[in-house]
Amino acid sequence: MYKGRFYVVEVTGGKLQIPIANGQMKLENYQEMEIEGYDNVKKAFISSSINNHIGSNIDTQLGNYNPNTAVFIYEWESELRPGFKIRKQRVLQIVDDSHYTETYYEEQNGTKKITRSLEYSRITGN
Repeated sequence: MYKGRFYVVEVTGGKLQIPIANGQMKLENYQEMEIEGYDNVKKAFISSSINNHIGSNIDTQLGNYNPNTAVFIYEWESELRPGFKIRKQRVLQIVDDSHYTETYYEEQNGTKKITRSLEYSRITGN
């Protein structure tokens, strides 16, 4: 997309409680969209994501890439409820042409804790 400079990721997942306009919750399929790419002015990788879960907010992650370790590190602050901000970090490591990992961290009581860790593999030969 956009001459290879940015890409879009769309995720549809299972049923979750989703907030609706009147403050109530409704069981719906989880949806997320991310736009990611390199910002020449900021000299950093940028990822913006929106979803229909919890705060239904827009998070913007700012990241850098280390070519020696094939690791992207993104950092941002998320505010899912008014006045409740959480510092977050995403570490994406390219293992090889067909595999990568993502580890998500949150600052909890002044300590960085892993909140999820994912491993991805390319599917070949459909």
